[in-house]
Amino acid sequence: MMRRIGTLMWVMAISAAAIGAEAGTGADAKPESPWKQINPAPFKVTADLAGNYESTEMWPVGVHLDEWNTTTLHVVTGIPQGTAVHKGDNLIRFDTTDLDRIITDTKMNQQVTSANIAALREDVRLSEISLPLEQKGAKDDLDRAKADYASYLKVDRAATQREAEQNLKQAQHTLAYAQEELNQLKKMYDADDLTEETEEIILKRQQWAVEAASFGLDRVALQTERTLNVILPRRDEDWKDRLKDTEVALDRSQTLSPLTLSQKKITLAKMQQDYDRSVAVLERLMRDRANLYVNAPADGVVYYGRYEAGGWKDAAAVAANMRLDGGFRPNVTLVTIVDNQKLRVHASAPEKMLYRVSPKMIGWATPAGLPDAAQRVTVESVDPVSVTPGQYEVTLKLEGPAPMVNASMTCNIRLTSFSDDKALTVPLSALNLDDPLSPRLQVRGEKDSVITRPVKIGWRTDTQAQIVEGLKAGEWVRTRFDAAAKENAG
Repeated sequence: MMRRIGTLMWVMAISAAAIGAEAGTGADAKPESPWKQINPAPFKVTADLAGNYESTEMWPVGVHLDEWNTTTLHVVTGIPQGTAVHKGDNLIRFDTTDLDRIITDTKMNQQVTSANIAALREDVRLSEISLPLEQKGAKDDLDRAKADYASYLKVDRAATQREAEQNLKQAQHTLAYAQEELNQLKKMYDADDLTEETEEIILKRQQWAVEAASFGLDRVALQTERTLNVILPRRDEDWKDRLKDTEVALDRSQTLSPLTLSQKKITLAKMQQDYDRSVAVLERLMRDRANLYVNAPADGVVYYGRYEAGGWKDAAAVAANMRLDGGFRPNVTLVTIVDNQKLRVHASAPEKMLYRVSPKMIGWATPAGLPDAAQRVTVESVDPVSVTPGQYEVTLKLEGPAPMVNASMTCNIRLTSFSDDKALTVPLSALNLDDPLSPRLQVRGEKDSVITRPVKIGWRTDTQAQIVEGLKAGEWVRTRFDAAAKENAG
């Protein structure tokens, strides 16, 4: 009984002190009580984020070129930003003068190459037919040359030599016969009684015969010498050369001609390969030319630049160059077609607030310029990896349509991370967090004793922490942990 009375008086004293502290001013004010009774009360943890509306249906549009290597594409016409377009509407048209010239030249080169390929292919076909015939002819020529040479050595040469020698003997015999006849006539005419005039005529005629035979012998001798020493040796060399020529011709037909044919085939294959590549190049050039007329891939609104991590990139650069003779690089996003009827919210959560943001959490998104157009949102996802150091991308679903906003507008987001109408919470200053894995606080025990007790923390704000284990409703907690306070184990 005395213990209860003491406790009641202690509570009344603390209450009176608290009332006095609130009523007193200046020097009369009493110090605030270091103790607070903890009772169940509403507790809410929220996360305030800055976000922006983005479309769930966006189509990046650029100029993708496969073959046309150029550093700058020059604009002929460009569509203004914010224009509502339909699928197939022209967005940007570029100058195609140089590309058209290259396409024309490529087509003409292909025609020339195609004709050359056809001619060479026919040449290869005929060469494949003629090569065996050529090789057979060369072999036949060599066989005939060998046979003719053997016949020449065995028959013709010996016959020519014998004929020359025989002609020389015949001329010698003719001269000897004429000379002998002349000698006999002289003897006979010296012995008979013929008149001197007749004798002179016969002797003179025979003398001429001797002279003719002598001249004939000289001619035959010269001819025989030429035949034996010049003509026959030359014929020997000619036959040897002819034989060598036929051997070389056969060797050429068996070695060089196949190589030449193979070379033609390789050249044909290379020309065909170059032609095929040229065809592929022309196809890519034609596609590139078509791509220089940039059309809308879907219905929507034109935004300049590309959308990335909650913002529009390169929009200012695109706006500056979307004019006549303006220049763009190929293979980059120039505009984005956005469906403003299908929106969601994008936000970025600081790393220190990640524990307050997780999928399925609900809250409100309020457009920055339309404070009366707040709309319910639900967290769809939180990126597990930060693209920007210390910031994590958050995607939120809008509950219902958002007719008053578009993808270029920003908003303020408030998420309800936790809510409990009967939570036990203490000021953060009441906790000793020297060991974060074993937080402690101080509660009042009997006879004004101080008990340090380990607790388990649930949710927390910047000033309050939820206690889920280690504290009961109605207990008194020291609002500032005092490590020097005299404690009584309890």
